[in-house]
Amino acid sequence: MEMTWKQVCDAAKLNESTGRFYKEKFKQYFSHSGVGRHKKYSQESIAQLLLIAELYGKGLDASQVMCALEAQYGIPISSQDESSSTYAVQQEEFVAAIRQVFQEELAKRDELIIELQKELTSVKDTVVSMEQKAEEFTRTATDRDREVMEEIRKVQAVQQQQNSRAWWKRLFGR
Repeated sequence: MEMTWKQVCDAAKLNESTGRFYKEKFKQYFSHSGVGRHKKYSQESIAQLLLIAELYGKGLDASQVMCALEAQYGIPISSQDESSSTYAVQQEEFVAAIRQVFQEELAKRDELIIELQKELTSVKDTVVSMEQKAEEFTRTATDRDREVMEEIRKVQAVQQQQNSRAWWKRLFGR
C-alpha cells in the first residue's frame, strides 16, 4: 500500500516537518512512485523514517546516521534517477579504493610485524650470548679470585712461620 509523505510521517508518529528534513537529508533511502505532489511512498519508508529518528534520538550526527543506513540498507541505486546511479557507482568506487588502501596498509603492517619479529629474535640471541659471556666472565673472575686468595694465604702462612721464629734466628737466617 502506498501513502503520501504526510501519511508516512503520521504512521511514524513524527512531525511532518521533521520527516521532510529526514527525507531531504537521506533521500536516497526513500523510494517513491509518481512525480511532484503525486508522490507515493511504500510501507518501508515508515521503517526507514523510524530508524533515522531513533538514531538521531541516540545522539548520532548526520554522518553517523548515514553510515548506519548504509550498513542497514546498503547504497541504493535508483533506476529513475541518473545522478543517484552515478553517485552509487562513485560510492562503490570509493569503497573499493578504501578497501585497496586498507589491504595495502594491512600488508605493510604484516611486513612490519615480520621485521619486528626477526629483530626481536636477534635481540634475544644477543641477550643470550651476553648472558653466557657474563657467566663465563663470572666463572673466570671467581677462579682468579680463588687463586689469588690461595696465594695470599700461602704468603701469610710463610710470613707467620717467619714471625714465629726467634728474632735472632731470623737475623742470622737460621
